[in-house]
Amino acid sequence: MVANKNSKGIVSSEGLSAYNNSMIKLAIELGKRIKAVKVLILPTALPNLRSLGAMRVKKKVIFMVTKKSLFEKLSERGYQVLLLPFHNLSRIGKVTQAMRTALDNEYINESDPIVCLTGVPGSTSMDTIMSLVATRGFQDRSLIDGVRFFDKMISPVIERVLSIAVEIGYEGHEGNPVGSLFIVGDSETVMAHSSQLTFNPCQGYPERERNIMDPEIKEAIKEFSTIDGGFVLREDCVVLSAGRYLEVGSRHGIELPKGLGTRHASAAAITKISEAIAITVSQSNGQVRMFRGGRLIYELEQIRRIRI
Repeated sequence: MVANKNSKGIVSSEGLSAYNNSMIKLAIELGKRIKAVKVLILPTALPNLRSLGAMRVKKKVIFMVTKKSLFEKLSERGYQVLLLPFHNLSRIGKVTQAMRTALDNEYINESDPIVCLTGVPGSTSMDTIMSLVATRGFQDRSLIDGVRFFDKMISPVIERVLSIAVEIGYEGHEGNPVGSLFIVGDSETVMAHSSQLTFNPCQGYPERERNIMDPEIKEAIKEFSTIDGGFVLREDCVVLSAGRYLEVGSRHGIELPKGLGTRHASAAAITKISEAIAITVSQSNGQVRMFRGGRLIYELEQIRRIRI
C-alpha cells in the first residue's frame, strides 16, 4: 500500500494513518495465521483505532510505547499497553526491548510465538513486521533468553542505568562519542578489586544526593562519563564512585565476542569474580551491552546520531 502524497511528495497525515492501520491489520492477520500468542505493536502516534472495528483480538494485541501520553490514551481505551523506557533504538533494538519488557511483565512466556510490528527509527510510519519466538536471540546476540538476568531487588537500578547508558551512547558528550562502564551490585567485592583512577567526584556528598533515581543526578552522571574508569553502584541505587579502575587480573573463563575491547573485557571479568552486573557503552558506536557471570547476556542496538 502507498500512502497518499501531496504535490510536493510529502505523505499526508491521513495517508500515513491509513498506512499504519493497514499494517496493524496485516500484523494481526499474520498473528492469526501462525497462531501467535501476542502481537506487539510499537506505534509512535495514536493509531486510528476506530478503523480497526471492534477488534475482538484485543487480548492478542499489546501496544508498546515510549510516550506516557500515548500510554494513557491507549490504556483509557481498554488496550493492553506497556511503557518502554528507552528511546533512539534501531528496529532490532526496539523489538529486543519490547520482547524483554513483555517477558518481564509476564505478558508472554519463553517459547511463545510472537508477531511484532515496528518502523524506521525516527519515523512515524510502521513498515516492518517480524515473526519471532521468545526463546533465544532472533538476530545475532539479541539474547532474548537472557532477559530474566537480574533479581527484582536491583531491577529498578538496572533499568535506570540502562536508560542513562542509552542516552550516553546516543548523545555522547558535547558532540563527541563517549564510552562508559557501570558496575551494579556486590559493591564490596567490586571495590576490593578496583582502585580510584582519578579523583572521585561522588566523594563527600550525602547518599541521598548520589541516588541514581534522582532525576537531577542523571545529568551529573552523563557529565562524569567522560572521566576514565567506571561507575560503581550499590544495589540500593547509590553511586559509590566514578573513575574507578578495575583490577581484575586474569580473564580466564570469560566469554567475550570478537571485536570488543578492554572496557568490555574488564566488564566481563569483574562479573566473573563477583555477583555484580556490568553495563558498557561502546565509544565507537554507542552500543549498550550487559555482562553477568563473565559473559555478554544482553545488548541494545540503537541509532547512532550523525555527527558533523
